[in-house]
Amino acid sequence: MANIQDIKSFKEEIHNQTEKVEIPRLSVDKALLVINSEIKNTQDAFLYFASLNLLNAYVKNHRKEISYGFKGKINPGIDSIINNEIEGVLFGYDEDEKCTLVNASGLQFTFHGMVLSDLQKKARNVDDTNHKYYTVEEWEGLRLQPLAEKVFEFAEQLEGLTIDIESLLDNENELE
Repeated sequence: MANIQDIKSFKEEIHNQTEKVEIPRLSVDKALLVINSEIKNTQDAFLYFASLNLLNAYVKNHRKEISYGFKGKINPGIDSIINNEIEGVLFGYDEDEKCTLVNASGLQFTFHGMVLSDLQKKARNVDDTNHKYYTVEEWEGLRLQPLAEKVFEFAEQLEGLTIDIESLLDNENELE
């Protein structure tokens, strides 16, 4: 098991890794289930955005298997963080690049081709009480997509997750 405070050391561990890690189909199936789950705490948020990052990396080489439809879960995830007042997770937005950045406990996930939801636009307004979820920060330059599987595996091991991936898989298998 990993602790949310371990993210800093995990980030240092992966920072110098250059080899791309292959993504198994089981991880993709898990990630697809996770992004349909409710975010209840910081650990869930980390897993949720690690799942989106994994799918974003996978789709680039497997367009016949999955589509970019998962990107429709990015804004609801950020909105959930704002609505549920999840601590330790911030979002930013680069208007020129149409890029959303999600900082989950110190690790930055980025998603291009995004447009802010109405709630996110409101949260960007510093006069609004929700501004604590918006940040203006530069991308640190750590490319997570080549390491998406490692990040996802780390997220799966976080203590305090309310998203139970194994139960989700069991339920999915029962429906088949």
